[in-house]
Amino acid sequence: MKRLAKWFGLLGVLCFLLLAPMQAEAASVSILEHPTVAVVNFENHAITSSEWKDEDTSSILDYVSDELSNTHKFTMVERSRMKALFDEMHLQMTGMTDASTNAQIGKQLGAQYLVVGSVTGLTTRRSQASVVGAGQKKCRVTATIALRIVDVETGEIVLAARGVGTDTNKLTRAPFNIIRIGTDEVDKQQVVDALENAAEDAVEGDRGIVAHMEGRKARK
Repeated sequence: MKRLAKWFGLLGVLCFLLLAPMQAEAASVSILEHPTVAVVNFENHAITSSEWKDEDTSSILDYVSDELSNTHKFTMVERSRMKALFDEMHLQMTGMTDASTNAQIGKQLGAQYLVVGSVTGLTTRRSQASVVGAGQKKCRVTATIALRIVDVETGEIVLAARGVGTDTNKLTRAPFNIIRIGTDEVDKQQVVDALENAAEDAVEGDRGIVAHMEGRKARK
């Protein structure tokens, strides 16, 4: 009887070890079930060129929200509801919040998942080519962002992705600078476009949120 009990005990442990990964996978793939999400936290951790200030990245919240909404795979919490809650809790939507605060925010918003992230890079690169006084100058802005989807109940990061977006200004010159078309100066619109492109890449790019979801669904 003792030997039999021992074998049953070993069998129970074996079943637990086999089923635990399946249960964990089942819990993590709940992100595939058209979840309700709120984009609540975006920080600026960017390695930046000297032209940029923190406020240049604030629009990324809207871009990520729009891209997630356009996939039709998520139910998005209205931004006005989130702002009202953050104001009530005396928090900044672009500031750091801990796991317990995230859980509280998610529950009050009725969200199953929170989308948090950061701008990790915002840089410029200049180049030029000229012949006999004519040529072209370029200024490219590159934005890099990181996204994480966090389970409100557990605090677990269930999906993560990165996105890169660029935008280029060009100045074309005729010989002797008789005609100058465009600009090689960095402007606000470049930042806007680069961040928007980075948000699109992080959500719907080859290694974005949607691609990870589809890959997980295929493995299931």
